[in-house]
Order: sequence, then C-alpha cells, then structure tokens
Amino acid sequence: MAKKKLKKNISTIIDCWQFKGKNICSTEDLPKKYQNNEQVHIIYKISIGDKYYIGKKILMNKVKKKISKKERLEANTKKVFKYEYKSSNWLQYTGSSKDIEFLSLLKSSKNIKKEILMFVEGKYLAAFYEAKYLFADEGMLHPNCLNKNILNRFFKTKINQ
Repeated sequence: MAKKKLKKNISTIIDCWQFKGKNICSTEDLPKKYQNNEQVHIIYKISIGDKYYIGKKILMNKVKKKISKKERLEANTKKVFKYEYKSSNWLQYTGSSKDIEFLSLLKSSKNIKKEILMFVEGKYLAAFYEAKYLFADEGMLHPNCLNKNILNRFFKTKINQ
C-alpha cells in the first residue's frame, strides 16, 4: 500500500529529457526521424544525485476505439473497432520501479536528471538495449544502480546468493 501511495504522490518532477546535450520537452523536439513513428521507444536513465535507474518507454500507445454507427455507415464498413495512436506519458514518466528507495528519492530530491540514452524502433529491440545497459559495466550490480532486476529474470537479491 505504501508503494502505491508514494508513486501516486510523485508529481510531475521534470517535464524535459536530455538527449545529447539538447532539451527534449515535446514531441516536436525529438529528432525528425522519430516524431511520427508509432514504434519508437526510448532507453532512458534517471539520475538522482549519484544513484540511477535505467529503463525503456514507448512514445506512442496503440488505443482500441469503438467506431460509432454513423462512422460505420459513412465508411461503409462492418468493423466495430479501430486503432489509433496517442502519445504516452513519456514526458512526465519517472520509471516503472515500485522500489520504495527509488520512489522516496524521486519525491524528496531536487537533483533529478532525465536522460534519453537512445531511441529504438520496436519493443523487442528496446528490451534488448535496456538489458544491454543493465548488464554493461557492472550494471545492476553497481551500488548506485536502483534497478532490482533485468527482464524479470535476473534479480539483484538473488545474484549475491
């Protein structure tokens, strides 16, 4: 219960990301190649002081929407649903971790840096590069890394056993 409350209480911390020294504060600030691509994910690093969290986030969500009778008649179709893409919450995103240490650091710290490490097209490639960053240079085993597992398969607590 405490984890859920803590996650809910974290307000919009920083609405801009850093990518190669440039502020990314909206979709228009993204490199042109990724602005209208529904399959783009970011591999990111959120740093809080000397501690950090690495993850991945999709920029556009695929949403299933019901087609009205009027729309079906106008389009002369029997389809009941259509799919649309809408922007995810990537600008305000602060990671998927439910770890209490990470969440309390997010809430209490003023020294937060949100950095895009790379852009990736496709969810499998995004999972690969997230894992690559977490395995590289001690990755998750580094004392400052706040990630607790990689791909829900390698857990920080079990590696030291």
